[in-house]
Amino acid sequence: MGGNSSSSLNVRIEKAQKFGVCSLSELRLKKVPEEILKAKLKLRTLDLSKNQITCLPGAVIGQLSLLKNLNVANNQIDELPPTLGKLAKLEKIDSSYNRIKALPNEFNQLLNLRTLIFSNNDITIFPTALTELRQLDMIDLSHNKIKELPTNLTTLSVRMAVELNLNNNLIAHLPASIANCSRLKVLRIENNSLAIHSIPVELLSESTVSLLAVEGNSFQMKQLQDATGYDKYMERYTAARKKIG
Repeated sequence: MGGNSSSSLNVRIEKAQKFGVCSLSELRLKKVPEEILKAKLKLRTLDLSKNQITCLPGAVIGQLSLLKNLNVANNQIDELPPTLGKLAKLEKIDSSYNRIKALPNEFNQLLNLRTLIFSNNDITIFPTALTELRQLDMIDLSHNKIKELPTNLTTLSVRMAVELNLNNNLIAHLPASIANCSRLKVLRIENNSLAIHSIPVELLSESTVSLLAVEGNSFQMKQLQDATGYDKYMERYTAARKKIG
């Protein structure tokens, strides 16, 4: 970093020490500055988005124990450190538009996590660690390379998020156990590879899903409307819209 950039960084770190919010967005950073540790006893929000960062140093990130909001979107990160699991107070993480292929298993320790945004990455396998998080409200894994969901959702069902966005992946099959995800209200799975027989009857007739977005798959919407259980789904959909209205 040049002199002016270094001065700007120091000013932002000083503000973070006072207010607990550190915005380091669009500074052309290639690595996470260790100087943020000066604010670790106060830091609750860290924005590192729109830089050129290739990795998150575990030794640094793992010390930010008070962090509630982490934004590392629009970087060049291809791997996340297991020490992220130490951020027990983390409520939101945005790591969209990176090169991440998988999430660490230690994510199952983020018990206060409510929002997870990992759209536009290279994830190929649905991260089952997320299904263990009871507070998680929204998972956005859209625009990845996921081909299937875990088949053992029955044993993990009560913890699934309220909204799950899987738009623009490569999913060709939905397990019937997704109907047992009692917290799931919104399922977005547009522009995948689903055939009409890949939509479980249980999802339509027995689940709690009240918004099912499936446009752009390998069937016509008329086929879905004629499917067994669609009337039950529409009852839930209509009831949910009335509550909003």
